[in-house]
Amino acid sequence: MYGDRFSFRSALAGGLIAALVMVTLPVLGSVGDAIRAGLTTKAGEQTVLKGNVDSQNLKLVNTGNGQAASFVTESGRAPFKVNRAKKVKKLNADKVDGYSATQLAPRAAFIANDDIPDGADYALGTLIEAPAPGILLMSAGVDAYNEDSDIFLRCLLRVDTEYVVGSEMIADIGGSTGTNLEEDCTTSGAVVVGAGDHSVDFEIEDADSNTVFVDASVWVIWVPFNGIGDVPSATAGSTVTP
Repeated sequence: MYGDRFSFRSALAGGLIAALVMVTLPVLGSVGDAIRAGLTTKAGEQTVLKGNVDSQNLKLVNTGNGQAASFVTESGRAPFKVNRAKKVKKLNADKVDGYSATQLAPRAAFIANDDIPDGADYALGTLIEAPAPGILLMSAGVDAYNEDSDIFLRCLLRVDTEYVVGSEMIADIGGSTGTNLEEDCTTSGAVVVGAGDHSVDFEIEDADSNTVFVDASVWVIWVPFNGIGDVPSATAGSTVTP
């Protein structure tokens, strides 16, 4: 009699403990087990939810402060994939090929001076930030005249104090044989740069004491490679050095 009572109490206590464990601990299911809401279900094979409906097969709603879903993978692996190229409305991308939107948008810088010193060499400069490797496209010019001498005015571009290849221009200004006393010394160039701040200088040289300058200006545009930051391959006769 006592033995039977003891066995019944032991069985009842064991059942209660097992029930508590099942409620409080996550359930690690196996292949073929149903998904348990609020608990952990683990399977070693792919789980497929397939249906023929006019709306979504699966809808997750979170009425709290968190997200409706979370996709977690090992480092270096995509958290999910799609099988269509169709645009999904309101699905915003934080980065494109590792670059943020601020690193892909073109940037520009401009400076002008309409009262530069006469009769001497002069440099007009500006700064531009390249948020990622890309190309600087530059253009600059100055108006000058010399009523007493026929001189050859030299102008060129420098980026970070380095001469921009192909930007050196020579303008024949002034003199009795000149058909236009006011001439332009204009130039342009392009150079590959890395991310960071860069100085762009427009240098005017070989002026004499009778040279009069009217104004000068420089503009610069930074453009990312291919729109996504990829450095292009060098073609014959060119050099790419980001």
